[in-house]
Amino acid sequence: MQLKLRHLILFVISCTLLIYANTPGGALLALAAAMQLALLIHNIELSRKSQLAAFKLFLVSIPLFLFWGGIHAFMMIYFIEKQFFLFLMAFSVTLILCFLLCLQIIFSYNFLSSSNFELIPTLQNAFNNIKKRNNGFMKSVLLLFTLSFIPWLDTDWKLVFAVMGTHLYLNPEQVKKAFLNF
Repeated sequence: MQLKLRHLILFVISCTLLIYANTPGGALLALAAAMQLALLIHNIELSRKSQLAAFKLFLVSIPLFLFWGGIHAFMMIYFIEKQFFLFLMAFSVTLILCFLLCLQIIFSYNFLSSSNFELIPTLQNAFNNIKKRNNGFMKSVLLLFTLSFIPWLDTDWKLVFAVMGTHLYLNPEQVKKAFLNF
């Protein structure tokens, strides 16, 4: 199955409905959907094993995602209150968490198929290939970090759209195909 524009439209509509419904845990539901949609974005064949692997990556990333959201909110509060030392500390922790989350939920999708959709080998391959693909990895970390500052949204939704935007930006050929195949 290929990524199509209707998949992206349905994702945006469902996120919009979850935002307006103010559903507790709605951002986690959207993140789980985004990680399933990332299988299509990375052109990985949808099967039970691939979807289960994406779900395992989601479960492993929940604590980091929650911690990232909390630190990110504190960082913005410290900036508004002009607590620059605390802001810099939260900024550095946020950057480190972006590094870890990028490894787990963005960079690891490049190695799911080659690791036979096993969680630990996928993460090991992703970690071992950081040196080989240093430029692409750092680009995705900085993109994830930059997109996490989207205005007009709550912190948890900023992070969901940052993850989805990073996946889409790093796979422009799939996005072009999606716009051509409605």
